Amino acid sequence: MKLQNLARFILELLLSFFIKRVVQVNVPITGNVNVDNIIYGIVSYGIILFSLFNLVQVFIAHRRGKEKKKLSTFASLGIYAGVIIVAIGIWQLIKIWVFWVVFGGIIIGYLIYYFKNRSYKKEIRLFKKSIKKALSVEFDFKLHKLKINSHTENFITITTSEGVYYVLAVPTEEITRPTSDLETLDKDFSIVATSTDDKYILLRYITLFVLKEEKDLVGLYTYLTEPS
Repeated sequence: MKLQNLARFILELLLSFFIKRVVQVNVPITGNVNVDNIIYGIVSYGIILFSLFNLVQVFIAHRRGKEKKKLSTFASLGIYAGVIIVAIGIWQLIKIWVFWVVFGGIIIGYLIYYFKNRSYKKEIRLFKKSIKKALSVEFDFKLHKLKINSHTENFITITTSEGVYYVLAVPTEEITRPTSDLETLDKDFSIVATSTDDKYILLRYITLFVLKEEKDLVGLYTYLTEPS
């Protein structure tokens, strides 16, 4: 462990003491001693806990022969000052009735959004679960991560033990091509065959195609769904 890390830890302890014993006494936030004591206590003791946690991480990284990335002392000071300013701002706002109107509106809006999208999120979770299971069964690689495209649920990116692949999920009823055409798709698209050399995975309602190239997603989707 470098000497500068220990020096920084001591500096942050002194900063915590300064906030608690000097700033708190001379810079009241709310005018209520008990409330001020709670706010400054959270900030000062938070600095100690954060500094101790950072010191432990530095020690562990040093033992493992690595260098831990950390904020500079000035950046940390800026964060601590920001916390105090935010605390002051929040206390001033909660004394204004407009704040509660706006805050209540945000909460109500969030609850409406949450309950409106709860069923959709549940469907997405089941959708991802079924795709993960199908890919794990049909391929030899281990699936680490699955991400659905933010613009369309048809395009999916997967990270596997073999690398990154792209999955096209098409509702089976939307496919206009005959089954015989699906078996020869690897001639024009970067299709990744399953462990049994199939060119696609047929689920109950969805057909999955795994591709090596992301650029093939749009072309394959258009080819499969265009009117025959």
